[in-house]
Amino acid sequence: MVALLTGLVVAANVWQRRQPVRDIRVDIEYYGSDTLVTEKHVASLIRKQMPELATTQIRNVDLNSVQLKASKSPFLRNCQAGTSIGGAIVVYAEQRRPIVRICSNNKEYYLDEDGYAIPTSPIGSCDVIVASGTIPEKGSKLKEVWVLAKYLDQHPDIAPLFDQIYRNSTGNLYLTPILGNHIVEVGTSDNLDEKFHNLLALYTRGLPKAGWETYSQVSVKFKGQVVCTRRESFLKPRLIINKNKCIMSNYIVGLDIGTTKIACFVGERAPNDKIRIIGFGKTESVGVERGIVKNIKDTAKSIQKAVADASEMAKYDITEVYVGIAGHHIKSRTNHGSIMIPEEHRQIERSDVERLIENQYRLMLEPGEEIIHVFPQTFIVDNDMLDVEINPVGVAGKCLEANFHIVTGNAANIRNIRDAVVLAGLTIKGVVLEPIASAYAVLDERDKNAGVALVDIGGGTTDIAIFQDGIIRHTSVLPLAGNIITQDIHDNCKILKHQAESLKTKFGSCLPNCVNEDIIISIPGIRNQEPREISVKTLAGIIKGRMQLILEQVQYEIQTSNFEQHLIAGVVLTGGGARMKNIKELSEIVIGIDSRIGTPDEHLDQQGSVTFEDLSHPMYATGIGLVIYGILEKEENERSEKEKKEASMDSIEEIAPAETPSNEVKNEEEDAPKDKKTNRKNRRVKVEKEQKKSNNDTKGSWYNNLKTWLTDQLSDGLDE
Repeated sequence: MVALLTGLVVAANVWQRRQPVRDIRVDIEYYGSDTLVTEKHVASLIRKQMPELATTQIRNVDLNSVQLKASKSPFLRNCQAGTSIGGAIVVYAEQRRPIVRICSNNKEYYLDEDGYAIPTSPIGSCDVIVASGTIPEKGSKLKEVWVLAKYLDQHPDIAPLFDQIYRNSTGNLYLTPILGNHIVEVGTSDNLDEKFHNLLALYTRGLPKAGWETYSQVSVKFKGQVVCTRRESFLKPRLIINKNKCIMSNYIVGLDIGTTKIACFVGERAPNDKIRIIGFGKTESVGVERGIVKNIKDTAKSIQKAVADASEMAKYDITEVYVGIAGHHIKSRTNHGSIMIPEEHRQIERSDVERLIENQYRLMLEPGEEIIHVFPQTFIVDNDMLDVEINPVGVAGKCLEANFHIVTGNAANIRNIRDAVVLAGLTIKGVVLEPIASAYAVLDERDKNAGVALVDIGGGTTDIAIFQDGIIRHTSVLPLAGNIITQDIHDNCKILKHQAESLKTKFGSCLPNCVNEDIIISIPGIRNQEPREISVKTLAGIIKGRMQLILEQVQYEIQTSNFEQHLIAGVVLTGGGARMKNIKELSEIVIGIDSRIGTPDEHLDQQGSVTFEDLSHPMYATGIGLVIYGILEKEENERSEKEKKEASMDSIEEIAPAETPSNEVKNEEEDAPKDKKTNRKNRRVKVEKEQKKSNNDTKGSWYNNLKTWLTDQLSDGLDE
């Protein structure tokens, strides 16, 4: 019986090996959820490189060749090939595990844990730290970056603290931490254990006390030292002259990445409290579709050109930018949060409000979403709702609650914007929803308090933001805008797209009844074809049909926000589409609310370097609004730091208030010897005398005991 079974197995094996190759199966071991190559793609690659497998018997297949072909995929390692029952070739492999993404010299690739270069994949991307700056493609300089990235990868307790590596032209390595507004100078990649030990000591014991915004740079490159550079005052900015360009800490840069254009603005606060734009650059947007970055490399090149033009005009080296974000992936939601106030706080403090807001960033979201903004709507203290004019800071209470408006976006699309900006050699200072930025440029506090709906009609999207009582109440992004109108003209008139765009901007109108029907436009034909003639009234009819649809969608968003009856300031139209003739009248007809065209010129200082008339166009509202947003954020951070310092000084004065010394004490201080121990003894004697005078006073007794303890502590500190 055993011999029979053995014979059957041998016969089956022989029969199996004579069968043709029926299938190629690939089994890839992935690390985490990052996928750079699929099993189906590798199988297809092997079939394409070895077409003879379709007619080859299993026993004649050269498995070493199959293994070699699979190994040619830059995403795989440790490939092994074998056969299975059913006439299939099975390939086992591991996907390489990237640890750093290199973005330098207009090139983008990964390095894995073995230092192997991996190209970017059209299938997906890996959520790893990004390295930019001056990074060669090979050699010891590239190895420096790889060693630092590998160290972070091997220390999961340290890696989440940082999101970017930067290498300058002199070879110094820097890290951009997630917390704080500073950079960490690492120097070279040697002695990393000691460097990060010192850095973590500063992060756990030093910066929480000194403040995360206190220092602009932390250097750990020196052995056994941590050198912190204090942030300089914005009132007296540091000026460095370098090849006729200056680096000033009070300049703010806004980068508007739109569907049709990419614009860069450099600005500052003018003496008259308006915004002065000193640099401006604009270029055609490539790689962006309906507000979403599709091609990172093409977008990065467009960004570089716009930034270079703005930098040249402003004579300013641009390194940090505020970036606008839009697209139909933008969503909004409301949420309610609450915290308990610590017992040691007599009133609600700024840190309590910040803690409540910070908690909203920990909400459970749908997979693939990321929070962009958190806007408090109303605050509630001990079940008592505060008026919108009342600041919760300073209100007595034990429970602080608030209603929030939260703006979210697709994490992959947000990452594409960040990657494009990083690939262009820049650092993102902040990501701002575009209608919020536009509101800073074309609205004032009166509009926001009265109630207003901002409608930004761009090239790829129409952005909506509704304000009431000075608070953002509703946001939305529609995937319909100027480009779809151009496409309608192109399809209906059978002309080229650039001709359709020119027709729209020069002769377009939103109301056919307001144009002269006798005017005919002649469009040149292609390759000696007869020119096409288009009536201005026909053109206006095409534009009205699509624009009316867009405004109906806007009306629906306003109605669903439940603030339709509170828009006393009406509708403000801005963006490139707001310059269309008769759009104001069409808006009032469709939406049924008073409308006006919003331009950013009312917030601009006319003494800037850029021609003032150039910036009054509504299409620049987002870019200029980003600059205003950045300036206000910087000023708010300064004000917050100042208040924290004043609060800390007040707390010290409450514990040990200054007293006017008696003549006896003054004489003791004058005659005190220079010896530190004797000086400390005299100070203690002085306190003991003051204690004896207040023995009958209970309050004086505990107060002087506390003062004695404080004096001892201060004396010990002076001796050290």
